[in-house]
Amino acid sequence: ETCLSVLKKLGEEIAPNADIKSLLAEASCVKQMIRNSSIDDMLDLPKLKDSHKIAKISFLSTAIRCSFEMNQVLFAIIICRMVKLSLQHGLHSISADAFSLYGA
Repeated sequence: ETCLSVLKKLGEEIAPNADIKSLLAEASCVKQMIRNSSIDDMLDLPKLKDSHKIAKISFLSTAIRCSFEMNQVLFAIIICRMVKLSLQHGLHSISADAFSLYGA
C-alpha cells in the first residue's frame, strides 16, 4: 500500500484492488499505442527530460520489484504504465526494462 500511495502522489494512481479487468484495460491501451507506432517511431522518441516523469518511471521501476511476488496483476499493470509513460513522454534508460518486460 505504501508504494501505491507514493504512486498516487506522483499522479500515477493504481487501485489497491486492481483486478484482471483493470489489467486488460491497461494492456489494451498499450497494445493500441504500440500498434500505431513502428519500431523506427519508437527509436525516434525523444529522451525523457521532465524531472517529475523521471521520478515517476523511477518509482514505478522500484514498485515493480515489490509487486512481482506480491501481486502479479499489479506487476503487469505497472509494466503497462511504464511503457505508456515512455511512449507518451520519451525514453529513459528504465524504458528498456519496461519494453522488455512488456514483451515477455
